[in-house]
Amino acid sequence: DQALWGCVGQPWGANEQLGVEGFEVARPLRAAYVAGEGARGIKRRVRAWKERHGVTEALPLLVIPVMPRFANEADVGKLICTIEAHLGTVDLVIVDTAMRAASGLNLNLPADSQVLVDACDRVRRELHCSVTLVHHTGKDPGRGHLGAENLIAAVDSADEVTAAVVEPGRREIIIVNKKTKDDELRRPLRMEASRQVIGLDDKGRPVTSLVLGRMLDPDPKETGNESDTLLNLALTVIREHNHVAPLTENVLASTMA
Repeated sequence: DQALWGCVGQPWGANEQLGVEGFEVARPLRAAYVAGEGARGIKRRVRAWKERHGVTEALPLLVIPVMPRFANEADVGKLICTIEAHLGTVDLVIVDTAMRAASGLNLNLPADSQVLVDACDRVRRELHCSVTLVHHTGKDPGRGHLGAENLIAAVDSADEVTAAVVEPGRREIIIVNKKTKDDELRRPLRMEASRQVIGLDDKGRPVTSLVLGRMLDPDPKETGNESDTLLNLALTVIREHNHVAPLTENVLASTMA
């Protein structure tokens, strides 16, 4: 969603009906999406996004369906050459996911995670672009991302994304800014992912994808601390429990635990 809004030169996360301005884009961007997972589904996602927003023109988005090994200098060099050959210049490179990019590395080891960081820095320097690294939390989301701490220490900005199913075909997405270098933490963003039908399969069943839309922001007094994590977890439990059974304080506490 972020890359596609950039490609059309429009603010990301805006909503005119709600009076939300979003994040400005000074000019149309060129983006590359390196997909280590779900590459086949990206074409469907792009089509759903374009249909939802009435975009008909071709966009300068390059999808690379094979994840190079960022531990291998030759692979990183080939990635850079591939992006240059197809896009010429590029503004944003998204690497999805860090674990796929780190094949052969142990991200729990600071030395190995630094290899991944250095490879991303090389892509950023040689292509003169921004690099976004998609990464997962562990089994306990409250403990943050997988791997060594220098992964977060090395980046300029880090966002934590959580999702909750509100109803079939609709999800609520909360994006909490955990780090912003040389600036204050941004307020949490609230997004809605809703189903978009883009056609029928050979059995007449609807082919769908989810498209994001900006909602009014939640308004916590503070951002980026443990209380936010616990609050988001509690809200997720409440939403998932809705209309299922009475939610007492004890049930809420045990489910969160």
